[in-house]
Amino acid sequence: MVDRNGAVNGTESDEHPRRLGRRRLMQLAGVTTVGTTLASIRGSAATPKYKNTITFTGTDSSVEASYSFGVTDGISPKDSVENSDEVAAASASGTVTGDSDAYDFNGSLSSLQVDGSVQVTIDYRDNTTKKTDGDLLEIVTPADGSVEYEFVTTSEPSKVTDNGKNSAESNDSITQNDDGTWTVTGLTGNGYGDAFDLTGDVSSFLPETGTFTLFLNGEEVTVDELTVDGGSDDGSTTEPTPHLLEITTPSDGSVEYTFTATGEITKVLDNGDNSAEENDTVTENDDGTWTVTGLTGNGYGDTVEFLGDAVEFTPVTGDFTLYLDGQEITVPDLTGQEVPSKTLKITTPTDGSVEYTMTTSGEITKVLDNGTNSAESNDSVTQNSDGTWTVTGLTGNGYGDTLEYEGEALDFSPMEGTFSLYLNGQLTTTYDLLGEEPPADGGSDGGSDGGSDGGSDDGSTSSTEPIGGGDGYGRTVTRDDANLIARTASELEDSLAAASSGEVVFVPGDENLDLGWSSLDIPDGVTLASNRGVSGSAGALLYTEEDVDDTFYLHGTGRFTGIRLRGAHPGSDTGGPSDTSGVKMFGDGELDNCKVFGFTYDGVGPENGSRGHIHHNVIVENNKDGLGYGVHVEDADPVIEYNYFNYNRHSVAMSEAEGSYTLRYNHFGPTEVMHNIDVHSPAGGDYDIHNNIVETVYREWDGNLNHAVDIRDVPDQAVITDNWFFNDNAPDPNGDPDVGGQTIVQENVSDWTNMSFYDNYYGEGASVTYSDIIPGYDGFRSN
Repeated sequence: MVDRNGAVNGTESDEHPRRLGRRRLMQLAGVTTVGTTLASIRGSAATPKYKNTITFTGTDSSVEASYSFGVTDGISPKDSVENSDEVAAASASGTVTGDSDAYDFNGSLSSLQVDGSVQVTIDYRDNTTKKTDGDLLEIVTPADGSVEYEFVTTSEPSKVTDNGKNSAESNDSITQNDDGTWTVTGLTGNGYGDAFDLTGDVSSFLPETGTFTLFLNGEEVTVDELTVDGGSDDGSTTEPTPHLLEITTPSDGSVEYTFTATGEITKVLDNGDNSAEENDTVTENDDGTWTVTGLTGNGYGDTVEFLGDAVEFTPVTGDFTLYLDGQEITVPDLTGQEVPSKTLKITTPTDGSVEYTMTTSGEITKVLDNGTNSAESNDSVTQNSDGTWTVTGLTGNGYGDTLEYEGEALDFSPMEGTFSLYLNGQLTTTYDLLGEEPPADGGSDGGSDGGSDGGSDDGSTSSTEPIGGGDGYGRTVTRDDANLIARTASELEDSLAAASSGEVVFVPGDENLDLGWSSLDIPDGVTLASNRGVSGSAGALLYTEEDVDDTFYLHGTGRFTGIRLRGAHPGSDTGGPSDTSGVKMFGDGELDNCKVFGFTYDGVGPENGSRGHIHHNVIVENNKDGLGYGVHVEDADPVIEYNYFNYNRHSVAMSEAEGSYTLRYNHFGPTEVMHNIDVHSPAGGDYDIHNNIVETVYREWDGNLNHAVDIRDVPDQAVITDNWFFNDNAPDPNGDPDVGGQTIVQENVSDWTNMSFYDNYYGEGASVTYSDIIPGYDGFRSN
């Protein structure tokens, strides 16, 4: 198979006549040879008849030039080949100095290298295995690459489906255009290829470069050589015609856009209300493409001229209309981009369920591989007679459904209930999903618990609630909700031992309980609560002055809420032993609306398979040298969101054991001992880090620039997107992954590996607001 990243190497193509004529003449000079050693043999009387010929002629009689080549079916040297030249069954090498070496062969070339000035002439006469009526075009990829391509021909092409690994597939399409030409679109990769039978000329092929190789009748060609307008033999050129692109907006809309083309882009400044402005910028990129970024709105527009082909326009949809050369056009028609589908996840609490119906303007597809939030066989999808689509489903008991859909959501029912909605990973409401205003009386959040607390039973609350919990938090617990009241440490121990699943043990908010050397269990399904955030209460303070290993163990679906929990070393005290912890989580429990601080090992520690939900907390001052974790993950997969972190050694970390985490919608304050977000070696599983705000610029440890994210080995996958880092030292996706002071780093690798970071903002002065990162957030958070 062809190595797209190397020089001319092998191919598995069959023998075919050459589009450029039966004789293909190449003038090669200065190409580095691979230096392969070949066994020396000569043709014999038993050698079969060879139908093709290749000749190497040295064009400089004073300098020796060398060559080597391979074929698919066998070689026989002609008399001009000296004994010093080496010939094997399907490969040969030699030298020429103003003279010629010629070989007969069967099949097609699989490799060709020369060193020096050599004229290579190939005469193909073997058509016995020809599979096409016209010319065979093969688009092949390396084992680690892929290409999505499009080309236009002057007459109808056809798929070649019997060409081994390079056969066209059902996902490749052929369409006749209004002007009588034909367009072929396809996708191939991972060492495979596509093949087509061409009876006309190829007028264009996109992309012009990439991780692919073109073969025409078995011979490697460039896009310029393949296309009829790739250049003329007489050296003359035709001046390309620029295209005019207008981006217009309605009187009440605007768009911030980016447009990329293969040729030069020029701003048009004399097109009235649709003229480009000074705030629109045009840049030539390193790969030869050009990009314009601009902003327009309120009934005005921008206009640009561009050469070549349109490559990308973003956003794909929005409050704008495009005109290409005066004709209205969509982004997919302009660039070939697809309108992205939307992903909707419907989740439920462990004691709730929902039977739902949703109708959309575009196709709905069930997502079957999203773990406990996968759609199931009982969920049904139907296309309606008016072209809309409807899904009906049922989910509950802590599970959920996930769907992808195109177009817009037209209807969702019920509008409220014990469920939560996530659109493209962000918490939303049914009203926002449908673009409707909520009821005037405030009504339900839509997709959250309709009870008096205004929150969701699974802890997924509205992002308008305060980061860090406290005043304004919706899912508070009061004394009226309690089954058992504890005013002393001994009463707390006895109440937790006596409580059954579903019961609440409540510590009044004015109590300060010294837990001493106690390590307390919160049983499966039991809630331990105080009233932080209710009528200005700070919540009960549970504390220890001792270096106890673990203060609380949260089991199963237990809940720890509304409490201030303090270890023996708050503030800047980094003393004590290395193993004091606040709350260890085992299972799928919930820790919310708390303040956890002053522990030497970790404030919160999900482990042993925990899928805990850690949200709307203040987690600070867990900062012992060498340890000091706000949340420390070990063999677990928690969701960590809407928390305020500050002055920990690492606010979120994954230990040397296996694990994963989802980290989103959190605010990291200005002070951190070392980097905020951490994954230890061997890095473990998946890390989804998005929509976080990290204020820390300099670390306390040595005063140097702070890494916001440090992945210390190769994860299965780490995706870091839509975050705002106040440190403006952005990582280079093509550079060294481990640079001091760089906002995102990856250790123990020479190149970025299984890491994706994009659409992040860098610098305190970045053109972004708190609410852009965390919807509904104005920057105020609990301390």
